[in-house]
Amino acid sequence: MTKQLSPSPARKSGLPDLRKYDAHPGQARDAWERVTERVAQMELRNTSSMPPLIRKATAQDIARIGAIARAAYAKYVPRIGREPPPMVADFAAEVAAGHVVVIGTAGAVDGYMIAWPETDTYFIDNIAIDPARQGEGLGRQLIYHAVSEAKRRRLPAIRLYTNAAMTENLSIYAHIGFVETHRAVEKGFNRVYLRWTLPGREE
Repeated sequence: MTKQLSPSPARKSGLPDLRKYDAHPGQARDAWERVTERVAQMELRNTSSMPPLIRKATAQDIARIGAIARAAYAKYVPRIGREPPPMVADFAAEVAAGHVVVIGTAGAVDGYMIAWPETDTYFIDNIAIDPARQGEGLGRQLIYHAVSEAKRRRLPAIRLYTNAAMTENLSIYAHIGFVETHRAVEKGFNRVYLRWTLPGREE
């Protein structure tokens, strides 16, 4: 019976076996370039498949949080006529107060949420996602993190506000389950306040 040879580690991984190019340096160089490109693609797939991590923000995250806020809210400046508050917020103070969590993968910060508990609700002051990562559900995951925090504290609802000009946000929040409670003009901004009474916590 012929002994069956075990496939090389390279073949198991789907990468070409470079041993057959030992006598052909030029071909070996081309094959090696293909190998490195394949490895880079595999690493990218592995990174992108990692689930997002939500954690408390630290002082090292402040600059990145500010950059995300400016990038995410810049498109609203023409609508509002001025920079919305998140673009000029004191993120250092919010981080120091323990109000900020960040979300990301592979050590990168892709978004953040500023929120804290109130007497009868969990209040979300601000959520922003890097425009390059929008549409991937990261903002929704941050909202569900707020839900978990509300339930942990036995709070019946989530409360937040958005600018009336940010119509996309109003649609997203309504789809999740938020209901408008009132509107107000505060510091020159037309704000819409919304509340989501959590399932099983109806008052």
